[in-house]
Amino acid sequence: MPQTDLETDRSKHGTHSDRQVAEFQKRYIPIAMGIANLSTKSKIATSYMNGESNEKSSTPWGFKMTRSKARFVLATCSIALLLGPAIVKSQSADVQERVAALKQTVAQNQQRLRQYQWIETTVITVAGDEKSREQKQCYYGADGALQKITISTSPPPEEKFGLRGLIAEHKKEEMADYMKRAAALVHSYVPPNPERLQAVKEAGMVSLDMPGAGGVARLNFGNYLKPGDRLSVEIDPNSIQLTALRVASYLDDANDAVDLDVRFASLDDGTRYPSNEVLFAKAKNLVVNVTNSGYRAGAP
Repeated sequence: MPQTDLETDRSKHGTHSDRQVAEFQKRYIPIAMGIANLSTKSKIATSYMNGESNEKSSTPWGFKMTRSKARFVLATCSIALLLGPAIVKSQSADVQERVAALKQTVAQNQQRLRQYQWIETTVITVAGDEKSREQKQCYYGADGALQKITISTSPPPEEKFGLRGLIAEHKKEEMADYMKRAAALVHSYVPPNPERLQAVKEAGMVSLDMPGAGGVARLNFGNYLKPGDRLSVEIDPNSIQLTALRVASYLDDANDAVDLDVRFASLDDGTRYPSNEVLFAKAKNLVVNVTNSGYRAGAP
């Protein structure tokens, strides 16, 4: 038997994964249901206008329909059904343009930062007590890879002996590992990866919040690094430059939630860089504070 068009398409491109199907359902089924609901309301209102239903019988939404209400519902639904596709198309095009601009901005800033060296200071506190402080000299090597050289670090805590010492040592190792993973998570989101931004856009997991009182546009990327996380990038709509970045994520599982807040600043040549990065892990009452400063041209 000759193949149908659908079978031919599947043989060429393969079928969608369960994840892609789930993402499609999550994003578009509510829109389809909303349009279907509007269509239903429009039909019912039309039937009342045509005298096919009782003047004041109950509607499926629990209120009495009169002819005046029917006219209002019919007009509202008609406008929504006509404008809905155009609004969705416009928003989709706007999102694509802004994601493309964001990717270009991130790539340009990263390229410019390769000309600089700077000092990265990482301070980790638990319940308000400083547990670790470390400074690193950062620069990009000839191969384009980011290099970090430790120039100072906090001294190790005093060693304890006996059973209490063993318990304390075990807890210290667990916390040290947790702090290390928390600090590494910061660098997994900063700076944003253009390839990941593109992948999230293709998966249809990007939303756009237009400028509000603060005058910034916000692009929200769902499932950016982990399932269920969210990377929100704030952009100046005039300069198309990053102003802030916020992340809702987790370490081991969703119960170990972390929030990341990043602020950007400008160098003399206009290059944007993350001046301050603060991660808060509620489960451990732990804060990772990363400050980048002392930028100057050239490698050490």
